[in-house]
Amino acid sequence: MEKLDINKQVPYGASLQEVLDHPSLNESKIKYFLRFKGVFIENSKPNDTYPILLSTLISPNEFEYIKEHIRTKEANQKIQSRTIEWHDRRDLIEIVPDSIDLKKMVEESGARYKVIKQTNFATVDGDRNKVKMTFKCETNNYNSGWYRTKNEYDGEILVEKTGEGDEAYLRMIYTSPETMNEVI
Repeated sequence: MEKLDINKQVPYGASLQEVLDHPSLNESKIKYFLRFKGVFIENSKPNDTYPILLSTLISPNEFEYIKEHIRTKEANQKIQSRTIEWHDRRDLIEIVPDSIDLKKMVEESGARYKVIKQTNFATVDGDRNKVKMTFKCETNNYNSGWYRTKNEYDGEILVEKTGEGDEAYLRMIYTSPETMNEVI
């Protein structure tokens, strides 16, 4: 199947089903979308809603509603934290490497995305025991639906040493599961 330009064409039939299969378009959002079109159904299971949606055409405005819900879900920040053992009394900024080649690490892992931008670790608000690195990833997955071939995601790694204990906290902030799976 030829890839379609998401900004120039509105999907229908099988192409629309690829869009509707996106995990962020849950049953309640699909049911609301049908109500927006003037279709009221009791059961919002995919077996009941897909035939209705696939047999009707959607307007460009309706397609924008669908795309916006997909983008909103991906853009929401997710946070994963963990405690790590830390037995060094020096300030954290003295210990972290001057630079980490995150791009190379991701390439070597065989990930389906690439790092297109990153910063080095730097202190947060001048706190020498709180450092963070930010990065931006890009996916280019031609095996996915035609509407998702290229996306960019932001991420952040924050390490904080608290007090004089033997622990530090590692926190990963990400917007896409692909980002979190490979980096942490």
